[in-house]
Amino acid sequence: MISFNTSESLGKILLLCVLFFLASNVEAANKYWVAANDGTTKYWNDYANWSNSRLGPPGATYPRIGQKVIFNSRSTVDATLRADAATRLLQMFNGYTGTINANGHKLTSRQGARVYSGTILVPAGSNLHTITRHFSIIDTDATITATNGRLHFSGSLNI
Repeated sequence: MISFNTSESLGKILLLCVLFFLASNVEAANKYWVAANDGTTKYWNDYANWSNSRLGPPGATYPRIGQKVIFNSRSTVDATLRADAATRLLQMFNGYTGTINANGHKLTSRQGARVYSGTILVPAGSNLHTITRHFSIIDTDATITATNGRLHFSGSLNI
């Protein structure tokens, strides 16, 4: 016969729920592009170019598929991929005047792309890809240039 201590079981269930909630929030965290303009090429997959908060310090891990990416006026420095990159949602807000260069790699955004300003370069061998049926926006202050690169928007695209 198996017996359970109700308060002990309830405590364990509550602890598991809290741990799950915390783990979910870590994955869903925003990543902010904060690269410093020192004249060198700034790479997407370099921790020195990312922060976990809008006004936070650099040194955060670079974005993963479960995280939103935010480019804004905090840093207008260009971002260059040197490996495939994936994010939950790519957002380039007004005030970001830099360029994201896919540089022969695949840039994937699971929930679409909101490109209000700045430029995305998709040269030969590169791919800009959204993988779910979320809408994407390319606003009048934004540019996407695909010179023999591939653009694939799974959801609707508003230009």
